[in-house]
Amino acid sequence: MANGRLTTSVEELRKAIASLKMPGELRSRQFEMREWPRLRDEYEAIRIAQYDDEEALRTAVQRACVDDPDMCRRLPVDQIIRG
Repeated sequence: MANGRLTTSVEELRKAIASLKMPGELRSRQFEMREWPRLRDEYEAIRIAQYDDEEALRTAVQRACVDDPDMCRRLPVDQIIRG
């Protein structure tokens, strides 16, 4: 469904999807998850922040080092993630 009606037009559906906007708080949360060092999802963030899950932290640090090795060498990634 696009523009309030059913359609089989792939192009119309793509345009409708591209025009979707997330609510403000959800949008900012999504951007936070994409910044370096990015977390996979809210579940990973909760495991690290609330449960002090070392495996989740290690995985997030490894991901950050793959995403940006230079930043990983210069900054305490684990502290930034816990931050």
